[in-house]
Amino acid sequence: MASTGGREQIRLHLCLGQALNCCAAPQVVVDVLCSCCQMQVANDCQCRQPTCSTLMPHTLVMMFGAMSCCADAVHSGRHIPWRPGRADKDDATSCPPDGRLPDASKDAKHVRDIFGRMGFDDREMVALVGAHCLGRCHTERSGYKGPWTNAPTTFSNLYFQELVNNKWRKKRWDGPLQYEDKSGELMMLPADMALLWDKKFKQYVDLYAKDADAFSQDFAAAFSKLLELGVPFSPAAPTT
Repeated sequence: MASTGGREQIRLHLCLGQALNCCAAPQVVVDVLCSCCQMQVANDCQCRQPTCSTLMPHTLVMMFGAMSCCADAVHSGRHIPWRPGRADKDDATSCPPDGRLPDASKDAKHVRDIFGRMGFDDREMVALVGAHCLGRCHTERSGYKGPWTNAPTTFSNLYFQELVNNKWRKKRWDGPLQYEDKSGELMMLPADMALLWDKKFKQYVDLYAKDADAFSQDFAAAFSKLLELGVPFSPAAPTT
């Protein structure tokens, strides 16, 4: 996402040095990543683009985690706790197998089974799925098509408002089953609709549709928990 130099958007670079030393980077990025790396950053309008290896005492996967927290903080306005500790691996043999995230085509039981295995309760699960307020589906990536809301670059509770207040029907097309609103512009996945049809999930869908602050607060806590799953933290690991 290209930066405008303000807080509305955030530029995510693969090179930590470029992100830290580019004057276009929002201050929230500099603040969080600088504290993680214990670095002094000079915002002098010169993007020197040093290499990651010379600047970063932590791993690339830690960088991605920290920057995802930065991005969410910029959009939601709420601090998301983060601390270093996750290690890089040399090859894909150390990666978990596919199927560890909810399948968009499945039902509430599947969503609950997947997130429940990770230690999340129903409220946390609904909060995490609320990340669908951002972005859209692309047919060339997932087979699905379209955004969940009319503001796909804004972190808000619009996803839940659309889910509850809009009317959804099966989309007539050659792709996988998905739902669309009357305009045909917005869409919901079967796993999204499952939140609406499951009584235990729906109570939190209704809550977040009415209370944006409750969603933002719960999402920050659940997302931080998600990032820390399986990480053997050092007792001295700082939290930012």
